[in-house]
Amino acid sequence: MSSPSPAALSDDAPAPEATAADPLDGPDYPPHARIPVKRLEKNPRNTRTDYGITEEFIQTIADGDGPENDLVVFPSPDNPGMFRVHDGHRRLFALQQLANREENGGDRTVWCRIRPELVNNLKGMLLGQLTTSLHHKPLTDPEVGQTLFSLDEMGVDIATLQKATGKSRKDVETAIAAGHLSEDSRAVLAAANRQTTYEEEALLAAQEQDPDVPDDAVEEMRQLIAKGAGINYAINVVTTTRREAAEMARLIDELQTAGVSVTEEMPEEAVSLWRLQDADGATFTEQTHTTCPGHGAYFPSRTRPSFYCTCPQTHGYEPPQARQREEKPKLPTAQVRAGNTAWRESGKERLTWWKGKLATQSDPNQKVLKIIVELLAVDPPEPLRDLFGTIHLKEFFTDLVGKVPSRSTVSKAATGRLTWMLMKRIVAAMEYWMTQPSYSDHLWRTDALGRPESRAVAQRWLQICEKLGHTLQPIEQAVAQGRDYHGDLASSDATGELVTTIDPAAPEAETAHTTDAQPSGAGQTSPGGEIETTSADDNSGARADSEADAPAHATDEPSPDHLDAADAGDYDPDAWVDPTDATTKPIAADQPDAGDDLSAHDLVAVAG
Repeated sequence: MSSPSPAALSDDAPAPEATAADPLDGPDYPPHARIPVKRLEKNPRNTRTDYGITEEFIQTIADGDGPENDLVVFPSPDNPGMFRVHDGHRRLFALQQLANREENGGDRTVWCRIRPELVNNLKGMLLGQLTTSLHHKPLTDPEVGQTLFSLDEMGVDIATLQKATGKSRKDVETAIAAGHLSEDSRAVLAAANRQTTYEEEALLAAQEQDPDVPDDAVEEMRQLIAKGAGINYAINVVTTTRREAAEMARLIDELQTAGVSVTEEMPEEAVSLWRLQDADGATFTEQTHTTCPGHGAYFPSRTRPSFYCTCPQTHGYEPPQARQREEKPKLPTAQVRAGNTAWRESGKERLTWWKGKLATQSDPNQKVLKIIVELLAVDPPEPLRDLFGTIHLKEFFTDLVGKVPSRSTVSKAATGRLTWMLMKRIVAAMEYWMTQPSYSDHLWRTDALGRPESRAVAQRWLQICEKLGHTLQPIEQAVAQGRDYHGDLASSDATGELVTTIDPAAPEAETAHTTDAQPSGAGQTSPGGEIETTSADDNSGARADSEADAPAHATDEPSPDHLDAADAGDYDPDAWVDPTDATTKPIAADQPDAGDDLSAHDLVAVAG
């Protein structure tokens, strides 16, 4: 039978009249025919999961304005008299909905191309899905991955798959790797309703297949994804947590073998060693304090212990005068460790997103320009007030946003590019403040050692990130929505609870430390470089107030104990000092004349 002309395939053309031997009953099928919608069925091997059937699309089909090419079908191998759709599922579903709404909907027909050779030809069907999706609604990344995986399993070579998709060999291999993802993980991703790529799914599939990754670790990754986390973030959080927990277990064993008492929390009556001084005015270390009966350690950070003394009065310590502050409970140390890990990993994901976003060269609706004006001219947040003019001197700026623009570059740039030049400096300043340990770790906290004003700034910034297209991780969602964050996983640490405690009524120290020792709080300089004062009239609340009054990291290279104190909250919540060193590097420009670089003031002037 010859193929009909395009005119003969229109909806106005008469359908072939049924005869005693209906040609649709085979075995000699016509290449084209009008087939009743009720005789069409979905192909169960179709890899598409997102059909995008909207009311608007249905209406275009009803009006005859939808896709004009025929459906491609083949005789159903399972249901005699039915035809299985190979290409055109979106139109099929729209036609079925129209048929259900119409009084005589059962009589609706549609032109189809009949291809009997596709019966039991799964390779041909899948390759056809890849090809036709390039010209209609594209398959999603995961759908492409599933299709390529199935074809690879059937022995289709990589070159053929490259030709069918137009993808590089590396992309095809990555997509095939994503096809190994388990049904359990696919169900979690579907329930989370989070957009993923086959690159991300390949990462999760690799975790599932890695013999060194325990099943419960993979399950923890799924738990995070179910709560809205991205795949890469979930993998990094679980991997980092377990690696650090193993290191903490090793250190605990090492300390206990050496006779050091280890506790999960720092006891109420204890004081950090860096606050104490011996008779010669030297600050105690874990080595010089080991003979004190009040010597102990806990882990505000999983990778480094912090040491304390439970009998500080032995060393002449007197607590500072208590300050009036709102009484709030302090988070358990295990929860702090887990929260810090989540916050740091979310920051890494956000920086990766920014590196791609900052390549933007246009701002068609002036969305970004309005954000810039609001941040700089209306209500500048603390980080911009402190860092905007100097952030380009830090290596962080170059790593994140690249070179400082030159005057000649600015003079030739279009408005959209100028907007993003200014936005880059804002992003660098804000993200430097948001991601530098250890101060930034406290931005997610709402307990006694949190800082509400700083959390409000972080909340505002994360809302801007989300507005510009960043998908927030669970801990970021909590901050952006002004909620408390209680952790993502059921168990924060793989090692469980620490098993040792110390006697809070520790005896007085022996000859190792004399009672003539001076407290660092009595007019002495703390490791942070600030002067502390004490009151002999107030001997209560030693730990709570001493921690609340601890200085921030003002030194270029704080001592390890001081960094650990900040991990646990042993810092001043009312002050922020740049925790990194002040080392600068030459300004990098995209023109040879470095003296032609624009300052922050120049950029604002140009934008204005």
